[in-house]
Amino acid sequence: MKKLLLFVLISCNTIATLAQKNPCNPQGLPYIKVPGDTTITLPHGTQLTFNRCEYFDIKDCLEIKEAYDVQSIQQQNLTTLDRSGNVLLSAGMFCMRFTGECETKKCFEVPVKVRMPLPGLSSNDCGQCIRNTFRLYRSRDGIWADSTNDNFKIIDSAGRKWIEFKADCPMCYNADCCIDLNAGKTKVKVKGLSRLDQVEITNECPVAVLRYFPKSGRKKVIARLPCVEKGSVKISATGIDKNGNSVTIPFKSIREMKHSWGKRKCEDLNKMGRRTKAGSFYKKYILRN
Repeated sequence: MKKLLLFVLISCNTIATLAQKNPCNPQGLPYIKVPGDTTITLPHGTQLTFNRCEYFDIKDCLEIKEAYDVQSIQQQNLTTLDRSGNVLLSAGMFCMRFTGECETKKCFEVPVKVRMPLPGLSSNDCGQCIRNTFRLYRSRDGIWADSTNDNFKIIDSAGRKWIEFKADCPMCYNADCCIDLNAGKTKVKVKGLSRLDQVEITNECPVAVLRYFPKSGRKKVIARLPCVEKGSVKISATGIDKNGNSVTIPFKSIREMKHSWGKRKCEDLNKMGRRTKAGSFYKKYILRN
């Protein structure tokens, strides 16, 4: 008895087509004409609601990252400064960007509904907002622009407050507490470099990442250092040494740095649940390579 062997050949292109076919939109209609949505929740509670079919097509080339502490803010090249140099107190940040096959896309075809959880008056975290009022900031380059005039609203849901808005395009979003951080001027002078490129100041609570760039030829910057507990404030710098090598001076606590004898006026604050004594900061700090 002869055996019949049947070979089925499927080309790689056919497999790719079958794998990529959108099951909720087989006809390839504009996403706005295909009903349905899907919601994803990020680890720190931000909720993003996409058109279901659009999300299926972009989910493998859409990168979403939250920024909630010094390390995650630095990794995404963000700061807590706006374009006017004001220091912000963030109640939450996250960034979206297209990657790979989606890089040619500029925006979403169907805007994404965003809900970011907000700290309340009873919150003990570093984003406490004593006025319980907020602003929305956006950024494509790591420096924040006020979007107060954009449409957003504060809602109550599931026993807490949320800021809700529509995200038309992938970029970074920041909910800012509307309070005055009393960020006075502090001079930071760097020694041991032939050229200073940047000074970075960080603070753990409330979270701050502040970057300053000197005027041409200068080896100092005028920073705006908020009146916060000085225990976690650290300063670093980058530049060129006398041998022409790129140098990064590691972060150093301001408690360990040389400073001027004159103290900067710093009002007695209790805005973030942390008490700051008057005159906590000196007018000048010196960082040495």
